[in-house]
Amino acid sequence: MGKFIPEKKRLKDLLEDIDCGKIKLPSFQRKYKWTAPQVKKLLDSIQNDHPAGSLLFLAVDYTNPLIPEIPFTGTTKERQTSNIENLVLDGQQRLTSCYCAFYNLGTKTYFLNYRKLMEMDKNGMGSEIEFEELILDKRHMDYPERMLDDGLMPFCFIKSSKTLRDSLEPYKNSIRDNVNKRDVYDFLNGKLSDYLEAIFEYEFPVVTLPKELTLDAVCKVFQTLNSTGLKLSSFDICVAKFVPQGINLKDKVEEAEKKLLVKVAIENDENLILQAIALLAGKSPKKNSLAVTLLASDINNYWDKVISGIENTMLMLEKFGAGTGEIRKLLPYTPIIPLFTAILVSKDYANLQIQARASIEQKLKLFFYTSALSQRYTEGTDNKLKEDCQAILIWLSGGAEPSTISNGIMWNTSKYLKVGQTNAIGRAILCLINSQKPKDFYDDSTVGYGDGTADSQIHHIFPEAEYKDSVDNINSIFNFTFLTKEANNFISNKTTKKYLKEILESRSLTELSFKQILEKHIVDDECYQAMQDEDYNKFLELRAECIKQMFIGMGLNIKFVEKNQIDEELDDEDLEETVEQ
Repeated sequence: MGKFIPEKKRLKDLLEDIDCGKIKLPSFQRKYKWTAPQVKKLLDSIQNDHPAGSLLFLAVDYTNPLIPEIPFTGTTKERQTSNIENLVLDGQQRLTSCYCAFYNLGTKTYFLNYRKLMEMDKNGMGSEIEFEELILDKRHMDYPERMLDDGLMPFCFIKSSKTLRDSLEPYKNSIRDNVNKRDVYDFLNGKLSDYLEAIFEYEFPVVTLPKELTLDAVCKVFQTLNSTGLKLSSFDICVAKFVPQGINLKDKVEEAEKKLLVKVAIENDENLILQAIALLAGKSPKKNSLAVTLLASDINNYWDKVISGIENTMLMLEKFGAGTGEIRKLLPYTPIIPLFTAILVSKDYANLQIQARASIEQKLKLFFYTSALSQRYTEGTDNKLKEDCQAILIWLSGGAEPSTISNGIMWNTSKYLKVGQTNAIGRAILCLINSQKPKDFYDDSTVGYGDGTADSQIHHIFPEAEYKDSVDNINSIFNFTFLTKEANNFISNKTTKKYLKEILESRSLTELSFKQILEKHIVDDECYQAMQDEDYNKFLELRAECIKQMFIGMGLNIKFVEKNQIDEELDDEDLEETVEQ
């Protein structure tokens, strides 16, 4: 395929090509989303000649286009040529931002504070321009003379030397003939051009894929780029691949997202659908290779089944405590979604009798918690997904347990005490608590994430404000539970002994009745006594034991590791893992 060597292209030339339609966007590109602060940062980089990233183009044979195209935001039909030359594969947001800023499109006008630049120049303060928060609405452009008097130079005036001259021409006389404005006139018509040279001549490195490439070859380029750190959307490439074959993945996703459970499941990651399809088709679920391995027949054969499977998966995960509405906050690993979806579709779960469904759910529940507590998907996820899918299907058909289940979990309490809520282990524990549908400390409402719960948050049992300076591991997962905001405010920065007393008094509860509430938070009588004694370390160890025993009762194969025993399977780096969603 050869090497793709970047070519430097001037920004003003790129913008001109966009304006006349020589450069367009592939139809799979998403809508322009950048905010004004993001545009500001980009313009700051450009005006100071700082790197702003490279661009990736695909050369186009306009007589036989490989991918359908769409124009940039703001371009007019009158200026568009049919002789398109390039499609922007990577760089849409940056180029659209520049185009709108330098051509004064959209709702905002971007300004340079040339008054400040004059002062910097007068005082010899260096050559870098400080771009301030000069992002204003278009009304300022209705009064150009006043605008210039205020020291505002719109970016649409400075995209080239010629544009600057032409824009200033109508105001030269009024500025030049005014003694008070003579210094402004001299600066605008002289020194300013020197400072703006970087903008006029700014260059982007552009890699252009040749028009001779097939769509499969383009997909492979993307796969390579993704593996080397340039993260491009494999879903978008799949969109491009299948459009010529009569399949519009964007439309299919939009239709699927009308189902709330599907929308929640695939939030910002449509690849989860494609990964499930890949598993069902017996292909690699690696995101970087989806565009290469998936066929149109795979999409046609499995799409509807997968969408239905995702709904069933989400309902099942809610039973496991993952919380349908807050799935991203509790789910230990998102790859569980395509994995379970593929399994449910393969087993025709939707059409099974209740007893058969329950059997599948119980086994998947064991796998759900075991994979999280053993940190199964910390690395090498894609390869493990295919392996696990095959192993679980064999297990569900009466075969041997997957090794993930049989190998069990190395439970090291002393290390687990250091786990926080963003780790897969921590999230599994939160799921377990959530599955108990606990009641709030403050009132009788059910707390947690999921249907029928009050507006809840994850809060400390031993309040952080009171104990953070006197104990270690204040953010241990075993110090967390679900509470309403009202309950959290009630306990605030009180000691555990004090807020327990106040809760009992304010709610007219007996100790026995409140202990029954705590049981659903997996806090037993001994834990309660540790709270009364304000013994944080004892509380953590006791609650960890309660949670471990509940996992054992569920059927998990837990192997206890003594405090001093070396555990090579679970090191400190693993415990600091932050789950990617």
